[in-house]
Amino acid sequence: MISQGILRFKIEHTEEQITPRSGLALFAEVIRALDVRRKVEGHFPKPGSNRGYEAWSYIEPVLLMLEGGGRHIEDLREIRDDAALRQLAGIGEMPSLSTYGDWLVRTGGNGGREAMGKVDEETAETIVKRTATAEFTLDVDATVIEAEKEKAAMTYKKVKGYQPILGFLAENGVCLSHEFREGNVPAQTGALKFLKRCVRLCPKIKRLRSDSAFYQTTVVNWCEEKSIGFTITADQNVAVKEVIKTVRDWTPLLDEDGKPTDREVGTAVHLMGGAKLPFRLVIQRWRDPQLKLFEPNGYRHYVVATNRDELSAAEVVGFHNKRG
Repeated sequence: MISQGILRFKIEHTEEQITPRSGLALFAEVIRALDVRRKVEGHFPKPGSNRGYEAWSYIEPVLLMLEGGGRHIEDLREIRDDAALRQLAGIGEMPSLSTYGDWLVRTGGNGGREAMGKVDEETAETIVKRTATAEFTLDVDATVIEAEKEKAAMTYKKVKGYQPILGFLAENGVCLSHEFREGNVPAQTGALKFLKRCVRLCPKIKRLRSDSAFYQTTVVNWCEEKSIGFTITADQNVAVKEVIKTVRDWTPLLDEDGKPTDREVGTAVHLMGGAKLPFRLVIQRWRDPQLKLFEPNGYRHYVVATNRDELSAAEVVGFHNKRG
């Protein structure tokens, strides 16, 4: 034992194992509480021989690695070399890093992505069933993942990569569902199909927030049919621009503290082509310092389509701005 004369603690040697990642042991316990292993075993095939590793032997360390901030296969060394963490989490022998790479490539090309998607969705369902929240808000958006792979496609952000779509529950932050996509697949592709999948997984979804990717007649009609309140960023096409010109009830937009912002807000009623019912457009406008040929009035606009008539225009803006 080493005595300290300045600081009020003593340093002592111990043979006990220690880990700087004790928080991951709590995450491992959450994984067990959600019965993720059984879900994985139900969707991934068994190894080809009795000497092979089961899918869970690969997936559990990857989950801990990702939760701990890792991003590459090499980061699995941190889990493999942390004997104390592995003991706490109940992780036995791990495959080698080269074996991980081979398994990921082989499994990814043989239904692994689809299987993992089903595991994710079943886990999300388990969380929702254990949550006392009566109603949920679904936030939907696509995200660009930059990649240097040769087969990666060019995204709208002018970088090569992928553009998966994700559906999050705003009330608890759970990613309810996702769909992996090539980088050149438009975000609006399969919007209604994705929305229906999310509602099937969580029937408690009563509100939808999205950018203009979901500004589609089929989505609007289905939300009306299922009594789902939506706020969707509207495309400023010719029809919407004409509606904006009719607005006369411009009022200052106040922030959460009741102070005026640099924007004004107004409302109008709009019937989208093919829509069964009209809905409200909540329009923000603010001065544009640069004059434009096709915007001679000197304003820029941001438009939100909504069927939530119980909210004021300012409340719609505040609610929609919290998406994502």
